[in-house]
Amino acid sequence: RYGYDVRLSTGIVASVATATVTAVFVLNFGAGGYLAATVVAAAIQVALLLPYCLRHLSLRAVTTRPRLVDRTLPAGSVRFVVTSSLGTSLSVGSDSGMLAMVGLSGGPDLVAVIRVAGAPGRMLMSALSPIATQVFPRLSRFAAEGDLAGIRRMTRKASLVVLVPVIPAILTSLVLMGPALELLYGQRYRQAAPVAVLFVVASCLRCLVLWAKVLP
Repeated sequence: RYGYDVRLSTGIVASVATATVTAVFVLNFGAGGYLAATVVAAAIQVALLLPYCLRHLSLRAVTTRPRLVDRTLPAGSVRFVVTSSLGTSLSVGSDSGMLAMVGLSGGPDLVAVIRVAGAPGRMLMSALSPIATQVFPRLSRFAAEGDLAGIRRMTRKASLVVLVPVIPAILTSLVLMGPALELLYGQRYRQAAPVAVLFVVASCLRCLVLWAKVLP
């Protein structure tokens, strides 16, 4: 349980740090700042995760020749892979389909506005998505043991932890979305602020159930 708590806490800190660094660099340096923020954010995540990994891995464990194990796929593996792939495909297809309908109804100008309005929500999802990776090992263990209570407890705890960055994100977007869009993209995109706030709220709701992406 200690390992899970450390991984989850580290994932949350890395996610918040990534979002903060990205916002600061983009606001101050524009597109070039976004590229720089990607490098800095990756370095922060490595710096946070590496000490934990080094404490729990030994050189002997890495270099020792693995024992032969049964290579038969565990029961339910195919169903899990198919379900996960379909979920990802439907998510990507729904986003692309929405943009296609927007293009047909309003042309490229409206597509540009919707893309800009959706950018803060996409940034939030990208910043918090590592949380799903952090909870996956523990969820897999509970599923293998048939511990439904453990799965419920973990998913509930993960959702509660995500509330920490989600609530400030919603409040901040309500206040600063208009000026932020104008600063980043120009005055013509300030009108997209109400739509952008809705996208942020929708992303926050999706973040509350990020664990669903890796639920066995």
